[in-house]
Amino acid sequence: MPDQRCGRCINGYQGGYEIIFHDVRLIILIFFGTIFWFVGISFYVAISDFAGKVWGFTSLTPLGLIFTLLGGGLLTGSILVGILVAWGSFKLNTLLQQGTKDA
Repeated sequence: MPDQRCGRCINGYQGGYEIIFHDVRLIILIFFGTIFWFVGISFYVAISDFAGKVWGFTSLTPLGLIFTLLGGGLLTGSILVGILVAWGSFKLNTLLQQGTKDA
């Protein structure tokens, strides 16, 4: 007897693919996200090589630590903003509207 949950998952994936491939805005968003990802990876490799040569790292362990701390800071900051928005003490919409008025 086949598992009924598997059929629902496959139907869900098919529905998601139909939405993605029939919406031009999503296709453009995915395309540009992929391009920015490739650019980011190339900058990461270039910065790693540059820092290794400038600071004289024989291994990239210290540089990996720096990038890990930067990534951890970004993750922690995004979690804190999410918590503050969920508690209601940080009004993101008001902040964004004020930013557009100043520009």
